[in-house]
Amino acid sequence: STTLFRSLWFELFGANDLLRLPCFEFLGDHFSEADVTDTEMARGASTDLQVDKNGRQAAQNYFYLYYNPLSPVLRQRMRAIVREIMDRYGAYKSFPGIGIISGGIMDPNYYVNAKDDLASTLDVSYDDFTINLFEKLSGRKIPVAAADPDRFRKRYEWIMANAKDAFIDFKCRQMAALHLALRDEVIRHHPDKQYYVMVATPYFGQFMPALAGGMPYRDILRMYGYDSKYYK
Repeated sequence: STTLFRSLWFELFGANDLLRLPCFEFLGDHFSEADVTDTEMARGASTDLQVDKNGRQAAQNYFYLYYNPLSPVLRQRMRAIVREIMDRYGAYKSFPGIGIISGGIMDPNYYVNAKDDLASTLDVSYDDFTINLFEKLSGRKIPVAAADPDRFRKRYEWIMANAKDAFIDFKCRQMAALHLALRDEVIRHHPDKQYYVMVATPYFGQFMPALAGGMPYRDILRMYGYDSKYYK
């Protein structure tokens, strides 16, 4: 079985005083399918997927579902998987911890269309859950009716005009909160093990022009939802 095969690898590496860091990718289609349609969601149904500024659940790129990093469903399932990995392999001396590839099409991520420019990283997520939490934590009140079927576009326009930097920071903090929760699962089982975040900035053609234009790489990563200062 796969578990036996991996166990043998850890035994072999340990016998030779070597370390083997396993790196994992989570793809949204492994969790579930979209539970509601865009129309139902616009009428008030909750969704665990990211919702773009046009009120569409971001689920079409590469045929994968794009879960909202704030989704309790995603967070619960990722934590359960990390616990299972630690239960299976954490005791091996060649096992230094877990590496998680985050970004691009790998959960957790923020949906980005490869055909758009870097600004498209701000196209998500304007779902009710995310916006309610943003308002609560930021102290801002977005002047858009909760039942407005066009609320997603209106939220986007208001935030870009009035709270763009705050929204970027909010997304970075929430992404970090998820990764720190996964780290806590690792050290809860084995305090001597490490948790590694490997950021996949998905599209060179998207961020290279910004980098060539002098935009600091840290600021580019913030557009994708990652800020190193929140991982210390």
